Amino acid sequence: MADLLQGRSVEEIEKYLENIWTMSFRALDDIKESVRIAAFKTCRALTLMTVKYCDPKHVTVAEGQRVLDIMVPFLLTKGMLSNAEEVSKFSLTTILKICKQAGPLLRTHISAIVVALLEGLTSMEPQMMSKAAQFNHLPFSGKVVHI
Repeated sequence: MADLLQGRSVEEIEKYLENIWTMSFRALDDIKESVRIAAFKTCRALTLMTVKYCDPKHVTVAEGQRVLDIMVPFLLTKGMLSNAEEVSKFSLTTILKICKQAGPLLRTHISAIVVALLEGLTSMEPQMMSKAAQFNHLPFSGKVVHI
């Protein structure tokens, strides 16, 4: 699949973009390791392609906006909110890469992205707090360690 995506124009892939991502995310959460490895390669290729199609240096503003209108809601809802850890991580990474490249094209999606990222932080907070609590219960040896 990754090989098939290379060299495709926005017009060729636009109507299939969400379905390709959906199927790739399903494969990324597959039981078989060989399927997950192939899906990971496809998702990397999809990320590169998607980021390129959101970059006003590589596409017209209208094309970039159409791709963003498809991908940002998809990645924020179906990607980042996925129960599969790999899918949510991949979605977050892709959103961050898009944010770095899309520049002014992001204006219509900024509020949704900020809300999703803040919600993502709050879901990580209990894990971080429990790890911090574990450090409070470590036995103290009396030695001072300078870092």
